[in-house]
Amino acid sequence: MVEPAVTVIIGTYNRAQLLSDAIRSVVAQTLPDWELLVVDNGSTDDTHAVVSGFRDERVMYIRNEPPTGSCAAPRNIAARRARGPYLALLDDDDIFYPEKLRVCVDVLREHQEASLVCHAQQVVRDGKPVSISRWGPWSPDMYERLLYDRNYLSPGAVVIRKDALIAVGGFDTREEYLGCDDYDLWIRLARTGG
Repeated sequence: MVEPAVTVIIGTYNRAQLLSDAIRSVVAQTLPDWELLVVDNGSTDDTHAVVSGFRDERVMYIRNEPPTGSCAAPRNIAARRARGPYLALLDDDDIFYPEKLRVCVDVLREHQEASLVCHAQQVVRDGKPVSISRWGPWSPDMYERLLYDRNYLSPGAVVIRKDALIAVGGFDTREEYLGCDDYDLWIRLARTGG
């Protein structure tokens, strides 16, 4: 199997009815050289069957046992197994636009100094656009902005260099970081200058 340009990571728990749309959005990417690691965080529904229903060797299922209470551990598990140099995070109830991976990988290839790239996100309810969240922009004082202002990034809008994530220790899985493990990661990445 050829090394993928990017590894997409989906952590999931009992959301089989939503998961198929997320996976379909990865399969529909215009960049063909990806792999998808779906980390099942202890589901008791049809999650495994949904993933198995995709007859694409790039779509892989990992069972996280014992399950954890956050998405940090499943993301770290997938990051360690990822073969791609870039990691794209996708929540099980979200979808990617078809050009997402191609555009983000192109930007990271062009900007070797960047640890990650982040883009805007559109929120859709009942098939209708509700809002657009704009993240960023990058600035030389990103560490201070993240530390003293607010979170400027969203996991589903990020593609990150695998080596950068591993270098800072991945997502923090401690219970006190539940719900803010991504924010903590961005701060640690910004502190290293990426």
